[in-house]
Amino acid sequence: SRDAKDAKTAMIEVAEKMGVLGAIRDRRIDMTERVQFVDGHGAVVAELPLEEINDSADDIEIPREDLTNILYRQLGPSVELRFAESVTGLDADDRGVDILFASGVRDRYDVVIGADGMHSAVRRLVFGPEHQFLHHLGFYVALADLPDYIASGRNNPMYNFPGRMAGIAAYNDKALAVFMFRSSWIDHDYHDLDAQKRILAEAFAGHNEWRG
Repeated sequence: SRDAKDAKTAMIEVAEKMGVLGAIRDRRIDMTERVQFVDGHGAVVAELPLEEINDSADDIEIPREDLTNILYRQLGPSVELRFAESVTGLDADDRGVDILFASGVRDRYDVVIGADGMHSAVRRLVFGPEHQFLHHLGFYVALADLPDYIASGRNNPMYNFPGRMAGIAAYNDKALAVFMFRSSWIDHDYHDLDAQKRILAEAFAGHNEWRG
């Protein structure tokens, strides 16, 4: 859409003015990997043409961790960073915002921007519990690092069967295991890694015929 194009152009211009556009382009995901759908024995049954997945020259996709590191290295000494911290209290008036952190530290700011992800604590404090605003789309996605994976050529295999998909997404110098499955809403603590692993194992129980 026109609005999306204008937003993309603005973001590129901001990155250029910040002096980080070159580093971002260097770490962009190279979409020359070919997505191949395989059967339970690993045989290719279909693949997407490269022209269907390649981005245009002005499209930039970059892993969040790479973007975070680029911006972190660009910060000057006047910027204060707080690691292993989160916002637990927020009280705004017409002159600023008082913040209470999980550590018990209190501070005051002119402006607070909530950019803390899908389960934003800042958004919850301002607008209320997230379940009031969630619209579950009926599926879950899980990713895991594959540090020892060696790609065969530039092919990303995907094993798709009713209600589930498992595959490998390799890009740049990284590889990820990708899992997707359809499900109604699963009520769990998203901070609980063991619970996430258990849910994933149950979703794919009895379906170990393909190994990437």
